[in-house]
Amino acid sequence: MQIRTSEIAGGVRCTEILDSRFRGCLLTLHFALPREEKTAPVHALLTDLLTGSSADYPAPGALNEKLDSLYAADFPGSLTLCGDAADLYFSASWLDDAYALNGEPLTDEVLSLVTGCLFRPHLKDGAFDAERFRICRQNLLDDIDAAVNDKRAYALRRAAETAFAGEPASIPPQGTRPFAESVTAADCAALWQEILRTAPVDLIAVLPQEKPLLMQRLTEAFSGIRRETRPVSFSAPSPPRVQTEYRTEEMDMIQSRIVMTYLYDRADRMAMTLLCRMLSGTGSSLLFANVREKEGLCYDCSASFSAAKHALVIECGVRPGMEQAAEAAIDAQIAAVRQGAFPAELPEECRLAEAFSAAAAQDSSGGIARAAAACHRAGLAYDPAEWLRQLNSVTPAQIAEAAGKLRLASVFRLCGREEGGRAD
Repeated sequence: MQIRTSEIAGGVRCTEILDSRFRGCLLTLHFALPREEKTAPVHALLTDLLTGSSADYPAPGALNEKLDSLYAADFPGSLTLCGDAADLYFSASWLDDAYALNGEPLTDEVLSLVTGCLFRPHLKDGAFDAERFRICRQNLLDDIDAAVNDKRAYALRRAAETAFAGEPASIPPQGTRPFAESVTAADCAALWQEILRTAPVDLIAVLPQEKPLLMQRLTEAFSGIRRETRPVSFSAPSPPRVQTEYRTEEMDMIQSRIVMTYLYDRADRMAMTLLCRMLSGTGSSLLFANVREKEGLCYDCSASFSAAKHALVIECGVRPGMEQAAEAAIDAQIAAVRQGAFPAELPEECRLAEAFSAAAAQDSSGGIARAAAACHRAGLAYDPAEWLRQLNSVTPAQIAEAAGKLRLASVFRLCGREEGGRAD
């Protein structure tokens, strides 16, 4: 694997990762954006508006037909939330030219489609196509209305609103209905032009071999824009809390959901990674082995952490009426790790599991691109060997130290009304 990084325009970084194992090409284009209530729905809409048509392919379905003709090339958009910022990104994948049956210039064709969609979108009088916009906005409104149906996702969203109240991280992923209803096709077009001018851009290409045409096309595309980059930081630690905040909601459902958010000041990133894995990453993890299996207090229990917000989140599903017992048991596991009271072999098991997951990600171009993008959002260079070295250097004492810095900031309970309802 070869990795080369260069800046092709102001605030536009391009990372080329060459790996001859692959037979396809992948290009991801990441735009770093601050999260705001009024722009959150627009960011969600742009993932569809910019990938369904272009000035070259304005007719409905024409762009998809062209992609299908290129050996089923693909060009979706997506949105990743990272603390107080968002990563709006587009991903183009296609078969390497060397494997085209009739010598078709696939890279040339796909790059023309990508730059056409992003730099020459289908606009009329400074706005996206009215019918296309109407459909996309209605889909967004339907998704916002249906969010409550996924109880786990709903609990996590409400927990974020509780833990990060007053911070951009509390904004729902797709924004709120009032702001989504007020957005216009012209608003989306104007914001996209602003994004092209001001957003820090991270381009990641995973290729089987060098493709000078790719750099040439991307450089040309950005050269036509007067860039005025506005810095966006993916690191925005949440301020410490004086006391734990509790919030409870009730719904007619069989299972309750609990989300506990712990905040920390400073902790080693790799130590926190292993701490999460020790809590809920293997069959012998502490929350699974003790809270679920031994004490029988929950149906499921998992942990994750946000380095951007300096937060560790534990969520679980429990029987109504067992919420407080599960919370106490979970907190007891954190306390045990603080004291170093965990199986001696567990850190090594988790280290191997984490290394295996990282190695598995290297088996696909998508996994490599996602790992590289995550490193870049964290302000780190993409270097799998260095990542593994740091992982292997973490000691049990450092894991205990990381656990010692956790402070319970909030608890959100989504309680079922059946079987006795919630505990007082």
